[in-house]
This record gives sequence, C-alpha cells and structure tokens, in this order.
Amino acid sequence: MGEERKSGIRELITLLAVGAVIFIAALSFSFVNKVKDSILSDTLGNISEITIQSADKFALFLEADRVKVEAADCIMEIELRDGFSEEDISTVLNRLYEKYKTSFMVILDNGEMYKFDKRSKKTWKKQLDSIDMGAYTKRGVEGPRYNTITGRREVNIYKKINIYGDREALLMKSRDVETLYDEYELSFYDGVGYSYVVNAYGDLLFRPKNINSSKDINNFFDILCKKNTQEETDKVRKDLLEDKAGIKIMEYRGMERVISYVPVKNVEDWYVVSVIPLSAVEKASNNIVARALFLCLFIILVVGIGTWLYLFSRTKYEKEIEKIAYNDSLTGLMNFVKFKIEGNRLLKDRPLKKFAVFYMDIRNFKMINDVFSYKTGDKIIQGIAEELRYSFNKESLVARVSADNFVVMLEYQDKDVLEEELNDIIKKMSSNSYVRDMEYHLDIYGGVCCREDCEKNDVNTMLDRANMARKHAKDSKTKKLVFYNKIMGELLIREQDMELRKEEALKNGEFIIFIQPKYSLESGKAEGGEALVRWKTNEGYISPGEFIPLFEKNDFIVSIDKYMHEEVCKLQRKWLDRGLKVFPISVNVSKRQLYNPNFAEEYIETKNKYDLPDNTVELEFTESIFFEKYEVISGIVKKLTKYGYICSIDDFGSGYSSLNLLKDVSLGVLKIDRLFFENLENNKRGDIIIRNVINMASELKMKTVAEGVETLEQLEFLKSVNCDMVQGYIYDRPMPVEEFEIKYYNIKG
Repeated sequence: MGEERKSGIRELITLLAVGAVIFIAALSFSFVNKVKDSILSDTLGNISEITIQSADKFALFLEADRVKVEAADCIMEIELRDGFSEEDISTVLNRLYEKYKTSFMVILDNGEMYKFDKRSKKTWKKQLDSIDMGAYTKRGVEGPRYNTITGRREVNIYKKINIYGDREALLMKSRDVETLYDEYELSFYDGVGYSYVVNAYGDLLFRPKNINSSKDINNFFDILCKKNTQEETDKVRKDLLEDKAGIKIMEYRGMERVISYVPVKNVEDWYVVSVIPLSAVEKASNNIVARALFLCLFIILVVGIGTWLYLFSRTKYEKEIEKIAYNDSLTGLMNFVKFKIEGNRLLKDRPLKKFAVFYMDIRNFKMINDVFSYKTGDKIIQGIAEELRYSFNKESLVARVSADNFVVMLEYQDKDVLEEELNDIIKKMSSNSYVRDMEYHLDIYGGVCCREDCEKNDVNTMLDRANMARKHAKDSKTKKLVFYNKIMGELLIREQDMELRKEEALKNGEFIIFIQPKYSLESGKAEGGEALVRWKTNEGYISPGEFIPLFEKNDFIVSIDKYMHEEVCKLQRKWLDRGLKVFPISVNVSKRQLYNPNFAEEYIETKNKYDLPDNTVELEFTESIFFEKYEVISGIVKKLTKYGYICSIDDFGSGYSSLNLLKDVSLGVLKIDRLFFENLENNKRGDIIIRNVINMASELKMKTVAEGVETLEQLEFLKSVNCDMVQGYIYDRPMPVEEFEIKYYNIKG
C-alpha cells in the first residue's frame, strides 16, 4: 500500500471517527432530551395520579358523612312515621348523637330548623325566614358557609327526606371546614406541592395551610389569567365546566408550575387542584438526566479512545503485514507486488530517464529440485539473489517473481553497454552452481525491455515485453539474452487474426464452457464449479492465454463475460428443470464490465430471466478491480448480493491485497492464489499469511477457496488451516459441460 493511500485511509478513518463522535454527541443530546421528556411525562402522570388519590381521599371523608346521613334517615323515618312534635325531633336528634357522636340538623319545609347542640346536649330550634325545598337535590353537599353561631365555615352534607307521610324536610350533618381540611390536606414534593378544592367556576372552597399557597385570592383563575394566554386559561375553565380532569404546565405566581385538576367523586362541580413548581418536578429528574449524560459522555470517550487504539494498532499491523507481504521470504528480495509498485513510481518520478526491465529464468530448474532436492534448489535461488543484489546498484529494483524467475529494473545510458553488462552477469551466474561440491552449470537466460522500445510507459507493459523477449531467449539456441524489438510485434499478427474472427466466433458458438469442479475439504465432494471459456475453431482449440489478454485489451471480454454468464444461467435452469440439486457455478467478471453503468442491472435481469434461485451463480472479481474502481465495485457487489448472487474475490494475493476491501465490501468467497502455497516447506511466511487470511475470512463469514492445488502436500496443508474448498488438478481438470454432466450429475446422452 502506497504511503499516499495509507495516509488517505488514516485521514478517512479519522474523519469517520470525528463524524462518529459528532453523531454520537448529537444522538446523546437527543437521547438525554428524550430521557428528560420521558421522565417529565412519567412525573406528570404521577402528579395526575397523586391528584386523583387526593380527590378520592377528600371524597371519602364526605362519603363517610353521607353514609351517616343515610343511616340517620332510616332511623328518623321509623321514629317519626306516626307523627312528630318538637319533642319527638329532639329525641331523635339526641339518639342520633348518642349513636354516631356527631350532631345532625333537620329543616322542615316551613323553615323550622332543629339542631342538636353537643355542648349543651340539647336541641335548639330556630325559625328561618324561608327555605326553597326545590333548590335542593335529593342528596348533596352544601357550602362552605359561614356559621354565625360558631363563627366558623362549615360544609353541610344533606339528604331530602319525608317524615310523617309526605312532609318534606332536610336532614343535614355539618362538617367544620378547618377540621375537614386538617384531616384531608396533602403536601408532596417535600412540602412545595399543595392542593386547593375549587368549584367549576374556580372559586376556592378549601384553602390549604401550606406556606407556599396563595392566601389573598378567592378565585383560582385570578392568578392564572395574569401570566397565561387567554387560550390556555379558557381550556382549563372549559375542562372544569365539563367535569374533565387535566394537567398543564402554566405560569402561576411568577414561576412555571404543574397544575393538575380532578373532579371530586359524587360531589357536583367540586375539583381538587394540585399545584407543584416545575423546578421541583425537574429537580427529581435531574439526577437521572445527569447519569444519562455521563453515560453518553463516557460512550463518546470510549469511541474516541477506541478509534485512537484502532489507528495505532492498525498502523502497526499494516507494517507487519507489509513486511511479510512485500518481501520474498526465501531470498530477502522485494516480491513481485512490491516491484511493480516501485517500478511504476520510478517511471512516474523520472519521465526522462532511460529504464530497462530485465526478466530472467533458469532453464530446467524443476529438474534441479527433483534431482538434487528442494533444499539444493533453495540454496541456488538464494545464491542468485545475492549475486543480483551485488551486481546492481542500490537504485535498481531487484525482485523474485516466483520459483526461479527474477526481475530487475535498472537505469542505463547506452543499450549496447547494457547488453554487455547483462550478458556478463548471466555468464557469471551460469558458471556458479552456488552449492559446494555440486558439479552442475546453470543455464540462465533472460529478456530485456527498454523504456524507449515499449509502447506504454508502465511497468506491467515493460514486464510483459521483457517476458516475451525471455521466451524468445528460451527458444533460442544461441542467445542467452534477447531484447524486445519491433520484430516481435509481428507475433501480434495472430492477435489481429483473432481480433477479426472474434464477433463471428461468438455468433457461431465457438466459445464453449468448460467447468472445473470445486471440492469441499469437509465432505470431500464437489460442491461448486468454475465456468471457464474455451475457443474451439475448425483448426482446434485456441488457448485462453492467447485470446483472453487480447480481449481484455479490446474490451471484447465484456461480451465474453455476458455470454458466459447467460450460458451458465441456462445450464443451471436446465439442471433445475431436471430436478437436480445444483451447486453454485462461478463466472469471471473482468474489470471492463465496471465501465458499464448498467452492468449490475443487466446481470440481474439475465438471472431473473431464467428464474434462478439465489446462490446458484457466483461472480468472481479479480483483486485488481477493487483498487481501480473501489467505490463503484463496492456498490455493485452490495447490489448483486442483495439480488441473490454470490460475489467472490479471485486471485487474492496475486496482486496488492488490501484488508480494507475485505472490511468494507460484502464478499461471500475469498479465492486464494496458488502463489501463496507453492513451495510450502520453504515458505513459512506464506504459511503464516495463508493461516491468518483464512482465519480472518472465517471471522468475516467468508468461504475460502484455494485454486491451483496440485499436490497432496498442498491439500493436506489447506485441510490443516481449515480452508473450505479447493480447486485444481489434485481433484479434477476443467472439462466440457457434457463430460461434467456425466461425471457429476449422471446425465447421459
């Protein structure tokens, strides 16, 4: 990973972390407010409940007196049914006092009032000016009224009765207001809350003794109207007139207060009104809100520290991974990935300098391993690496590609001088076996591509041309070193021929599917397959190694990809219609597809056309795609996965692998390149990387597939590291569809 990219990712993570902190802070603020509102809502509910209980308690006192009046009525009805006199009434009132230890009063329809005096134990009589019996209901509560005799305010609980036939009278029991409120009065919220009893018009019937209550008002609305809007006050007034309960936060005596009002049961137009300062209500919730705020701040702190620790550990981890990933474990040279990165940097930074790429190989190196042992082969590779390191200056790039392949990028002034120097190096290395007592001369050959002879100014093209020259050197009987030149371009004639034939070949069905099965290491059975394209002409097969690179250059690979995708969909549909239990078949997706903005939609439409179940088609994206079109491919993979495709990354490890793409892109399968597990016995770092990559993929819920598996040693190793599936000649080669059907689906004919 380049420093600019790493720096950009760190900045992005930092930005995301800051954004996350801001988001969490905003969320926390919203959460705290919601907690506060919720607590306030619950508290208001509690206040309403307290007011209801207060009203019920008040009604209970009155109800006790009403029960006594009802009982007294029964006694009077019995005692006075045959007639009555002043003495009769006095006797009954005295008996009622003896029974209930409370005074009763009777008012006849002619205005005569009889009341038992508990102090003198006598009944006194008084003639009222008049009394309107029609103004009284059957039973009820009257008052409070001022008693001129006692000098105190009283409430009368009455019942309209009939004595001596149908003679109407009122039976009353008086209740001293102060005594009643002493028994009833309720304070709450540490004494700052109190209750009034008012009628439907707001007149104060009972005034609390609480020091915080108003002592100079006679009507509740006198205060409410001063600071609150007419609309707010009218709403409360309307509720009282309609016998409704309610709770409001209103301005009252210079501060916001909670006003809760509830009708008193069985007493018409009486209400209990509770008044509590809002500050007292909020004080009760402040402790909880403070805890919630502390929790939110703690979360923000944890996120901040966690982000810092992540960045710190990630940087350290990246350095360790890069150290493993960018160095060849056997020789200590940079590996092929690092070479290409640094090579492109050199070409970019020094546009006017002459650079050449030297690509070298050892003939029949496999035979050396087979005859002299792999250990001997490793010593030779190490010796050549040391020779190359010594032969070129520090500004040159020296890398091991794989096995016995090495590449060097160096600056030169004169091509003839360069050729002479490289021939000398080849000669020197060929004459040295690098192993004591080994009588064997190495046959080293190589190809060179100079910047001036390369049509493109990039390291991959120079490597391709140098490799082409190397192949010419390999075939040459006289030259050990061949420079790429224009003559080699003639070899492109074949490419031009393929270019001309490609459209007609596609139309005529010359491109056919071969399928290579993927075997589960757990079950030992084929549980997947990869569809590979082959070009079958009248002259025979054209190798994919010839036409695929060409089609990638001329974009015809897009048509091939679409063709292969639809052919696989057809096959899966055919097998499903036969009632077969199919397993996923993968098709390759070239990076050129990503330049088509409708790529995902077109593939999804094709899948739907054949009505395929989900997870029957797998799309393999090469690793390099993610770095060239990261944002595009990320969205495409997400969409394709949503619509039932399995998406995998192919050749993981063959290029520049980024852990970020595994973290950010929803891939289902990770295909590990064969380069990772070649020469396992001498590649402990590769062993470490494979183990960690497979463990990481497993934790990310990704399946792992190792491709290019050829030996039992590789197979046993992959089993030991819990790789899910393998693909390679160890199990089966790619085969035509007809052969695949016979072998794996038992379809014949």
